[in-house]
Amino acid sequence: MSLMEKENDNPNDECGDFKVNFSKSDLINTSIKEWVFKWCKEYHPEAFVEAEKFVKKALDCSKKKKYE
Repeated sequence: MSLMEKENDNPNDECGDFKVNFSKSDLINTSIKEWVFKWCKEYHPEAFVEAEKFVKKALDCSKKKKYE
């Protein structure tokens, strides 16, 4: 990493000329999910607490049986 200042503020400037193509359908689905998350966070924030508990429990390998 160089100590010299960069010419622009783009953190991906050194990555080259890559593009990611999203279909209109992909963008619509992503936007819908984002809207649902915002709605849920505003009107049912407890759902995020419950989701976190569920995921932590599901990923807790210490309580799962080990097969030999």
